[in-house]
Amino acid sequence: TLKVKNSTGTIVRNLASGTSLSLSVLWNGKNDGSVTVPDGTYTVVLNGTGFSQTKTVVVDNKAPTVTCSWNPSPFNPHSGQTSTLNYTLSETCVIYIRIYNSTGSLVRTLLASTTKNAGNYTIVWNGKNDASVVVAAGTYTCRIYATDMAGNKVNSAGYITRTVTVQ
Repeated sequence: TLKVKNSTGTIVRNLASGTSLSLSVLWNGKNDGSVTVPDGTYTVVLNGTGFSQTKTVVVDNKAPTVTCSWNPSPFNPHSGQTSTLNYTLSETCVIYIRIYNSTGSLVRTLLASTTKNAGNYTIVWNGKNDASVVVAAGTYTCRIYATDMAGNKVNSAGYITRTVTVQ
C-alpha cells in the first residue's frame, strides 16, 4: 500500500494498493476527497510484504510576499545621484529585478536569477541602462520577479511593480 499521512499520522490520501512489483505514482497534493491539503509536512508510507519505507514531503502552496520602496524618487542621475530599492522577501526566492521605460521596454536588469533568503535587502540604481548610458527623464517601472523554492510565484503575473522617477 502507498499512503500519505499528515503530521498527526492521519491518512489523508490512499495512493495505491495491490501486489504489483513496480509502482509509479504522482501525488497532486490532494486528499481522498480531492481537496488540496494544507501546507505542511507529510509522510508518504510504502508498505509491502516484509518491508516498509517512508519519505517526507513538504506541501507549500503559499505565494511568497515581497514589499519594496525606492528612496529617493525622484532622483537625478545626471548629477550623479542614485536611488536605492529597499525590498523584503518573506521566504527564500529566486528573484530578478528589472527596470522598464514608459513604453515597456527593458532598460536595465539590476539582478538576474539570484537566490535570496528571507530578509531585507537593498540594491542601488545609478539611473543607467544596460549599455551604461544615463536614461532620459521620466517614470520607470521596476518589476521584482519572485518565485519560492516550491515554484510559487509572488502573484499570478509573477512579479510586483514599483515606479521610480528620473529627473
